Amino acid sequence: MNFQYRARGAGGVVQTGTVEFANQDGAVDWIRKQGWVPISVTEAGERGSSKSQQGTARRSLFAPRIRLKDKALAFRQMSTMVAAGITVAGALNILEDQIQNKALAAAFTRVGKGVAAGFSLGTSLRREAAFSPLMVALIQAGEEGGVLDLSLQRLSDFLEKQEALRRKVLSAVTYPLVVLLVCALVMVLLVFVVIPKFSAVFSHLGVPLPWVTRAMFGSALWLKDHLPHIGVALALSTLGLLGLRRLESFRNAWDKWKLRMPLFGDILYKSVLARSFRTFGTLVASGVPLLQCLEMSSQVADNHHVARSYLTLRDAAEKGVPLHAVAKKNKLFPPMVCHMMAIGEETGKLEEMLGKIADWYEMELEEKVKQLTSILEPVLILFVGGVVALVALAIFLPITQAIQSMM
Repeated sequence: MNFQYRARGAGGVVQTGTVEFANQDGAVDWIRKQGWVPISVTEAGERGSSKSQQGTARRSLFAPRIRLKDKALAFRQMSTMVAAGITVAGALNILEDQIQNKALAAAFTRVGKGVAAGFSLGTSLRREAAFSPLMVALIQAGEEGGVLDLSLQRLSDFLEKQEALRRKVLSAVTYPLVVLLVCALVMVLLVFVVIPKFSAVFSHLGVPLPWVTRAMFGSALWLKDHLPHIGVALALSTLGLLGLRRLESFRNAWDKWKLRMPLFGDILYKSVLARSFRTFGTLVASGVPLLQCLEMSSQVADNHHVARSYLTLRDAAEKGVPLHAVAKKNKLFPPMVCHMMAIGEETGKLEEMLGKIADWYEMELEEKVKQLTSILEPVLILFVGGVVALVALAIFLPITQAIQSMM
């Protein structure tokens, strides 16, 4: 088969030509052996990469969730077995008995049947919604390039790092969310149970209420009376926000604001770039063409503003423009990232530089989470203590005055 290729050589010079290989990955491997970075590799007479055009199964909303660490463990076990000389079909049969997650085990069972029927591992995985296009691309690159065990190991490493990144972000938001949830439950108890009872008692006693008590009781009773209206307003606001998110301009502005919002914006920014650059580097290292790498990196970003930035890089790469030159014009990427991308492109070690960028963002994220936790803990403690003190003051001041008036 003849494949037309576009690749970036030393100094950013774009190389084009036609080569003959049995499959696309053979052509990609030949390009990389020349010291070039593949931009696109397509079968002569076709438009676009055949891999990128192949669809993947869609995940159902009601399908059981499969944790990343379960997938990482399964792919690592499979990598070990393939490296030891066990066939892919044999490795899949062994995995079926070892995997504890029933949904993942069932998915691998169906994949095993596909392989036994003569389909490749990548083709069989693509039919399962449990496996993302990124996973399929990595495995196909290794399968057709003759390094399946290395691709499986690289995929396992990637998933483990993604899981570690997810835990770091989760740890940053869990503590404040738990505290705020407890405060919300306490406020509900006060508004619907405690304050109405004390309000009735104080009204019966005819005790003059201090301004703190009047303010708190008045606010609580107003909130109780208008709670249905507030609920309707919140529901309508939520529906309106969901409707606006369908507009590309609003979605881009909203996702851009999320990266700049107080406290959590920087954490979200660093986690998104760490995840997308890790994806980008892993795909490049596996021999996936550059355009497909950038396309998939935009998909894993989970942020419309960041995704658009990656698609801008893809469009520029398709025209032969160096990535670092386009990244410099985008405020999303700091100068340090642009310099590292330039070094990677000029030396032919782009995947290594992308991995270092991801490492740097993960390190920055971990430090930011520690800083935020150290700041939020005392602030939230003071906040909860202040609320408790205010409630106690509002309730016990009238009681104290009533006791004094009886003496």
